[in-house]
Amino acid sequence: GINAEYMGVDHDETFVVNTNVFPALCEAQKANNWQGCRATHGAMTGKVFYGVQIRAGKLLRVGWATPHANLVLGSCRYSWGYGSTGKKSYGDTYETYGEQFMSGDVVYAGVDLSIGNVVFWLNGKYLGLAYTIDPALRDAVILPHVCMKDATFVTAFIQPDDSRWPPAPEGWTWIGDYHALVPTPNTRGPKFYDTPIPSKRFYLMAKPPPPPRKNTKNHSYNWDSD
Repeated sequence: GINAEYMGVDHDETFVVNTNVFPALCEAQKANNWQGCRATHGAMTGKVFYGVQIRAGKLLRVGWATPHANLVLGSCRYSWGYGSTGKKSYGDTYETYGEQFMSGDVVYAGVDLSIGNVVFWLNGKYLGLAYTIDPALRDAVILPHVCMKDATFVTAFIQPDDSRWPPAPEGWTWIGDYHALVPTPNTRGPKFYDTPIPSKRFYLMAKPPPPPRKNTKNHSYNWDSD
């Protein structure tokens, strides 16, 4: 099997994800530092999105990145974010975008890889174009990426059975339902068996929770350590 930790490359050591619950619960073990995490799988085609809901705390950024981005979302030219302060971020430049969001709000982050557009929704309201990915990066895997400081939130990559989560925007696909997901290059993340795509409980690179029980026959997986 493959260990869920990524040797500090795709997650900060104090960023913890519990995938034994759905949506997956994410929280920080240090309050004063920005802590980031990228997903084990992304996309190179399609119009895909995922969602987060803040449960506690205030400072959270949601967005997309290539595998080469640093973990502070929006602080380099390989990631594009939208933060709870009502700012979008790219290349360590922060501009007013959308609205502030807080505990209980649901943010959807989308990327249309046919044209490279990065967009967001807040509680079902479309916030407009945030960024267009540089054409030079169009051949890269684009991964869900989150970054927080003293926050707790949940992440979903398929539609939760919860009325607080808006339905999928028309023409867009939950990334966990997408047919052509791509693993992070050289990932040491969870290994999936018996299916060409990940289990629909989408995974972030983070410290693994206790080993889960075997899932359905079509989506079995493990968290074996090295």
